[in-house]
Amino acid sequence: MTGDEAILRWLRDVAGVLEPRRVVRRSASSILVSKFDEGFAARLHETIDRLPVMFDPEAVAARFAELVDADPTLRRAEAWRLAVAALIREAADRQGLHPDAVAEVLAGVDSVGALIDTILWTGPAGPEPSPPEPSEQEARSDIRA
Repeated sequence: MTGDEAILRWLRDVAGVLEPRRVVRRSASSILVSKFDEGFAARLHETIDRLPVMFDPEAVAARFAELVDADPTLRRAEAWRLAVAALIREAADRQGLHPDAVAEVLAGVDSVGALIDTILWTGPAGPEPSPPEPSEQEARSDIRA
């Protein structure tokens, strides 16, 4: 049995991880495993490279504003997530990207939205700007450190 097989057996038998995993990298202090197949990251980055609008702050801000204007009770992180997802879907439709590839990108956007909601933006967007809370400023400083 190879070292990788032993690790995967431990994940299954001891840790209870029943879904398939593969060992991606080993170092003296850590082992990185992935549930994604070989080449997943490269394909994901190829899709992301075809969707630069998701990184366009003006486009995201404009769509965010539209969403908040339509529903002032919408939480900021949710408005951001919906704005980015809409821009991605529109760009993907124009380019004819495969729905599975788009879903993989959107899953990442959902994850980022959950992190943002948890760490930074805890209140509704509202029609008026609101200053960040001290805890939000501290979290932002931590992230940028």
